[in-house]
Amino acid sequence: MRTVVVTLLALLALSGCGSVLHPNDVGWCAGDDQRPWARMSQPPADADAMRRLADAHPNYTFKYRREVWLTLPAGDVMLCRLDRPIFCSQEWWTFERSSGGPRLLHHDGMLCVPGDD
Repeated sequence: MRTVVVTLLALLALSGCGSVLHPNDVGWCAGDDQRPWARMSQPPADADAMRRLADAHPNYTFKYRREVWLTLPAGDVMLCRLDRPIFCSQEWWTFERSSGGPRLLHHDGMLCVPGDD
């Protein structure tokens, strides 16, 4: 197990972004939001509506290969799109549910660029 952890940390350091692992184990999704986000086993039933809202409010124009869905005990949902480990970029959107469908609460992203040391 220790070998796996050391290898993972080495790979993250090589990516140029290894020093900012988020404590909830979802990469940098949520930024500084320390609420207890938990991974969902599958996208929510209204995921398509949330994706449309996210697509209408991009931070970057990247095409991401992965999606991670998170939820809070109160019911808020977060969509995180990422493309690690190839490129160090993520975007996330938080939504609340309302009678008219999901409502975008916040969106943000992060991008790191490996430096020339």
